[in-house]
Amino acid sequence: MIAPSLLRSPSIYFDPSTNDIARLNYALIQLARLGFSMGATSVFPGILGTKTELTQWSDCVKLQNLSSDPRNYFLGAGHLFGSCRMGGAPAASVVNPQVPGTRNQTSVCR
Repeated sequence: MIAPSLLRSPSIYFDPSTNDIARLNYALIQLARLGFSMGATSVFPGILGTKTELTQWSDCVKLQNLSSDPRNYFLGAGHLFGSCRMGGAPAASVVNPQVPGTRNQTSVCR
């Protein structure tokens, strides 16, 4: 939902439903399973009422029985994954600035 704010600019508001939380919970369990199957030694679910750090798959199974209260889930968003430097010199960058599928157009991100 987009609502007006005190600063006269739009404010984006998200109110997850019970179904949204059930899907999020399912996704977190699947990601934990994937992590452990790939050799992870711990998983940090970010859910209030659970251990901060899960160290074995059996801990993740307990996530199925958690409350569906959205206040128990960390729902933050951000660009925390870093980036790939663009450039024409392979020794100094990892992404070619040419936009795939276009001719003579470069990315606006530099």
